[in-house]
Amino acid sequence: MPFEEFVEAVASIPDLYADRHFASQYSFITDKDGKLLVNFMGKFENFQEDLSLIFEKLGISETPELPHLNQTNRKSYKDYYTNRAKNLIRERYAKDIETFEYDF
Repeated sequence: MPFEEFVEAVASIPDLYADRHFASQYSFITDKDGKLLVNFMGKFENFQEDLSLIFEKLGISETPELPHLNQTNRKSYKDYYTNRAKNLIRERYAKDIETFEYDF
């Protein structure tokens, strides 16, 4: 299945019926009323900085420097999407994009 068809198929499945890998991620960190259940959301792309913040909040003075294994020099994920696919994702995952402060 070509990537754009895959995006179209995934975007057409409501969260209620979606496999958990394709469901909106905000649903894992909010209650039924949409209230956040966490007080901090770290991001992989800010891993070391976010880890330092967590250690600081825990009162741990030294943050270990963790290696970033299996790094790639790939293009940004955004570059793999056509404008149509981007629009499908923006619409389907609007709440995730807003909640996690991403730009797509």
